[in-house]
Amino acid sequence: MGSGAEGEKWGIAEVVGQIEATRAYTGFAPANGQLFWHWEAFATNRGDIAKLITKQRYTDRALPPPSPWLATEKTTAKMPMAANFRVKAPVTEAKENDDEKPAASALWRIGWDAEAGVSEAVRWWSVQVGTKTSKDKDGSEWEWQTERVVPGSQNWVRFESIDGIDAVAVRAVDKVGELGKVRVLERVSETSKKKK
Repeated sequence: MGSGAEGEKWGIAEVVGQIEATRAYTGFAPANGQLFWHWEAFATNRGDIAKLITKQRYTDRALPPPSPWLATEKTTAKMPMAANFRVKAPVTEAKENDDEKPAASALWRIGWDAEAGVSEAVRWWSVQVGTKTSKDKDGSEWEWQTERVVPGSQNWVRFESIDGIDAVAVRAVDKVGELGKVRVLERVSETSKKKK
């Protein structure tokens, strides 16, 4: 896979193995990512490595760290918040026994509008899912995970299932990686519905 000064000793399997090794290391200073010595191999997809690692190791989009020093007047326009959430349940289809069940390919769809801001300022929408780790009345603790990063022109995401998801948080990300204000759609429990 190498060329020039980098030599020919690093094969694709070795690079993939190094990614796994850094992810598995939990010692004194665990790694939060990987730094590759020679990016040309990925840029030119040498040995099909770009395809391999995006299918096996980097399967989800990730947000780059913010780079506020790159901001200009055009990139600092006010970012909109997500608003007017819409939840569409899977389409059901009649089976032979006439029981309605979700179609095998049906997905949940959550959409939103861009509110009070400049839509062109949004490069990405970051979509996180939250799970309550404590069900106490006095206040729940949450665990959040980035589930999707979608282009700014796309104001929806799909989920195969919403089981185990207690809330969805959406926020805009501008061209230099700065995050906008968050808007949260929280699931209403059956107990809360009955109290009303």
